[in-house]
Amino acid sequence: MRAKLIGMALIVLAGSVAQAQPYTFGGIPAGGGGWTWNQSGMLGFRSALTNPANFGPAGVVGTSVATVSIPSISAANLATIDCFVAPANHDSAYIPADIVAITAWFMAGGDLLLLNDGADYDMIASSLGVPTQGTGGAQTIGVGPVGFTGPFGNVNAINNSGLIGTLNPINVASTGGQVMGTNGGAPSVAFWDRGAFGPNSGRMIIVCDVDAIATNVGYPGQADYAAMNANAIFALNVAAAFVPTPGSLSLLGVASLAALRRRR
Repeated sequence: MRAKLIGMALIVLAGSVAQAQPYTFGGIPAGGGGWTWNQSGMLGFRSALTNPANFGPAGVVGTSVATVSIPSISAANLATIDCFVAPANHDSAYIPADIVAITAWFMAGGDLLLLNDGADYDMIASSLGVPTQGTGGAQTIGVGPVGFTGPFGNVNAINNSGLIGTLNPINVASTGGQVMGTNGGAPSVAFWDRGAFGPNSGRMIIVCDVDAIATNVGYPGQADYAAMNANAIFALNVAAAFVPTPGSLSLLGVASLAALRRRR
């Protein structure tokens, strides 16, 4: 009986600790012009992520979310976030040591959200065997649930603009990914679950157009987070695919919770 009570207490403690720590999205303040993580093109997305009506104890998703800009790529800086976001970061934003650090962090459980518009904006994904190599059109059609189905609603398609990329379906499949959206018949949204790249690897989502998530503030962003149009619904569903829910976390033991947060 005592062991049972202790076990129940540990489960409650695990849930409480988990809910006290927001899931953190982060990026670097370089490499993408107005679409850089801390610039105006991504402000709408970042604001929507930290809106407690969207993510928080009383929100659509019950886990709070934080966003930060890390000054540079390093093991120490990556350890402060849960998901690294590359919003059309040009390849020149990274040096080889950055890719080594990001890859090691990802293989140890860190998550990746990559908005890869083209072959010059795909350094991280390319190093993982999923380069951007095509050119898409003005609309992406949903063919899988991630992004197109989720807690914020369901959408059939999203709009694209500016530079738009696509992926090779062979590369997606051979690395354990799943196609979630197509543009002109080619993959343009893809999802890799945890463990796809290695026993402890994190989750990864590639969206081949930053404007699918960015707002129209001097840039051709397609998401309207005030009106919650299809692109905004898609973007928040993508974010929700990374964020653990309080219910799922409350089932973890303290040891599992520690492993989940080991990179923090």
